[in-house]
Amino acid sequence: MVEFMVDNDVESPAEMTPRMMRSFQSQLVSNGASKSQISSNSSACRRYVRFLETKGMNLGAVLAMGLASSKVPTRLPKFLKTQEVDDLIDRVHTGSYGGIHKERDSAVVEFLYATGVRVSELCNLLIGDINFSSLTATVRGSKGGRSRTVIFGQAALVSLEEYLVTDRHMVPSDVVGKLKVEISGHEQEYLFTSSRGFKLDQREVRRILERSGSKVSPHGLRHSFATHLLDNGADLRSVQELLGHSRLSTTQIYTHVSKERLIDVHRQSHPRG
Repeated sequence: MVEFMVDNDVESPAEMTPRMMRSFQSQLVSNGASKSQISSNSSACRRYVRFLETKGMNLGAVLAMGLASSKVPTRLPKFLKTQEVDDLIDRVHTGSYGGIHKERDSAVVEFLYATGVRVSELCNLLIGDINFSSLTATVRGSKGGRSRTVIFGQAALVSLEEYLVTDRHMVPSDVVGKLKVEISGHEQEYLFTSSRGFKLDQREVRRILERSGSKVSPHGLRHSFATHLLDNGADLRSVQELLGHSRLSTTQIYTHVSKERLIDVHRQSHPRG
């Protein structure tokens, strides 16, 4: 925007006109900017205008008349089919993906898919955040700071316990044939750590999936979690709470993914599909 003003001999934002604002957007289009880039630039201009107005400069007309809205088409998130998730977990669990920490990596993948947590939330988990009896975990939200409870199943539990015993050298004990881990004294330690004992880095989580040949990122496993819940009858409000979305509209994108599945089912199953 500043470069555009200089090129057009505009010495002050007060000299900007609605026509100039439209010319700025046209220039972005001519330079090959995508819709998302145009939208981002327009949003930045609006924020700048609002900031100037707080300083007493009246630019409301420029904002209202000059900047056309550039709606960005919603992208359907990438996700894995159920069998693809199973294959991914099997590759990591058996160590056939080439990693040297298969117990930890298996627990990471299992937990991501079981709970739908964000990768930043996963890396910030403490051992004390996990309730091994109720199969729940307390997650401190990375967005807005709101905490929530997430749920995991037996498969993730077994992977977590194997990891804590094997990689973290915690004391196991057999209770009615079920592996348990003594975590007393370790509650304030990070759940997932690097080879050197530091908090696991988000980039390393992504590398785990890359090495395993996964088609999705950690966020893709979050998408898979939500999509599979909806495909199997979960209601949107419940999925919203599990994902930690503050707005239902954010969760609603997954209904579009499920509609794609419904279309496939209809075409394959209906006599005149």
